[in-house]
Amino acid sequence: MNIKTVRPSALVLLTAAILALTSFLKIEGSVGPFRISPVDIFPPTAREKGNWRNTGVEDRTAAAKDLMVSTQKKKVLSGPNDERGRQHPVEGNGGDGPLAKFFQALYETERHGGKLRIAHFGDSIIEGDLISQDLRNNLAKRFGGQGVGFVPITSVAARSRGSVSHEFSSNWKVLSIHPKLSPTHPPGLSGFAFLAQPCGENCTPGGPEKIPYEHSWVRYEASRLFENTGSFTKIKLYYGDVDRPAFIRYALDNEGPREMELAPGKGVRELELDGGPSKKVRIDFYTSGQLPVYGVSFEADRGIYIDNYSIRGYSGLTLGDISDEVVAGFNFHFRYKLIILQYGANLVGYTTEKQVNWYKRQLVAAIEHLKASFPEASILVVSVHDISARKGPEVQTKPCVPVLVAAQKEAAEQAGVAFWNLYEAMGGENSMAGWVAGKKPLANKDLIHFNHRGAKAVAGMLTNVLMGEYEKYKKGLPIQETGRAGEKALVVEDGGAGYELKAKDRTVQKGDGVL
Repeated sequence: MNIKTVRPSALVLLTAAILALTSFLKIEGSVGPFRISPVDIFPPTAREKGNWRNTGVEDRTAAAKDLMVSTQKKKVLSGPNDERGRQHPVEGNGGDGPLAKFFQALYETERHGGKLRIAHFGDSIIEGDLISQDLRNNLAKRFGGQGVGFVPITSVAARSRGSVSHEFSSNWKVLSIHPKLSPTHPPGLSGFAFLAQPCGENCTPGGPEKIPYEHSWVRYEASRLFENTGSFTKIKLYYGDVDRPAFIRYALDNEGPREMELAPGKGVRELELDGGPSKKVRIDFYTSGQLPVYGVSFEADRGIYIDNYSIRGYSGLTLGDISDEVVAGFNFHFRYKLIILQYGANLVGYTTEKQVNWYKRQLVAAIEHLKASFPEASILVVSVHDISARKGPEVQTKPCVPVLVAAQKEAAEQAGVAFWNLYEAMGGENSMAGWVAGKKPLANKDLIHFNHRGAKAVAGMLTNVLMGEYEKYKKGLPIQETGRAGEKALVVEDGGAGYELKAKDRTVQKGDGVL
């Protein structure tokens, strides 16, 4: 026998035996300068079910999988936690509550057609159209809609967005509300404005440039991700002040280029591109001065449209810095009926009472500004979700998260707007542990961001609570006005461990309650 092979094996066996004996006898103490801590190499045999704080990694994963399986039969979609399956309601919306304006507009859209627009403001949690795209798709199944709504000219998340394909030239000058507001050109409602590369006096409409230059361009292609995003019905360009000659050349699908002049003037301008339905569009910009461009909207004449306004690393507290003229200009074109605010992920470092109170005051001020800017719209504050950190083998909620949730709720109550507690809807404290567990996790390993499955799950929960509140609202209307009996209601179901959401129509009967 090779003695060189025996010695390492014997050393490993001896070490394992010592650890096992130490673990079994619970030995601790000190020998001279050395400290002996208790060791437990055996997995726990009895744990309190569902208590993530007191379970090992394997227990948490197994428990999360069990919970995922146990809730596959439930219609209400929620996160993998002991309490999942319950709908956490919208708060502060009794009677003619904060969502009444939105529900009235929704009712008119459902009964008489027309268009309804929602603005979804948020940080990187909704970046790449996450949550927005599935909420848009869910509502469009019932109320109609063809297109993704507003898309900016450039985006740091363009490659990760699935609801539309998006490319652009690298010579756009990007101006943003965050981290520092531009003193020369006000950002659009998205928080961004984009300056096209000027060509001086070297380009004129109707022919090639006198001196070729690298002009700015943007290209969009429709996505087959959803049934209502497979083509562009109407394409509208939004841009700002024009004080020097400017025009665009654009091409739909494989057609030849067309030209349209950008008429001189001030304010937020809208230009609808000529041409029928298409799947691709490229727009080239030619300007002899500073041309601020905001973005493009893909829409039709009817249905619901949700505009995703995400800014990475942003708190949402300085939305009031967007000029009143720009806000009024966008609202003139879009006529928003619901404003969703979903921030907080970038404030988890706020731990002191002074910091939290300051945040609450600033949030109230921001909400009051939005109420004044969008008088026809309801406002819904979505709380920060569960954000966790690893402590050894355990995944635990950061202590500041429930404090921020409470501050957001109090701010919403003080400002008189609706509030939805996403933190509790996920399952509350330490629920992120379940969302990152299993072969098909719902969140990323950073314990902060949802993945596409998780974003779809959040959108499903929000769809259900909004539609539940909407049915309550309609119950308060006279039956001869609503004609509720026989109408179709949207039910978003849990399609299994993969959280594939299915929209099912069922007939609403007299006396029906929350969906």
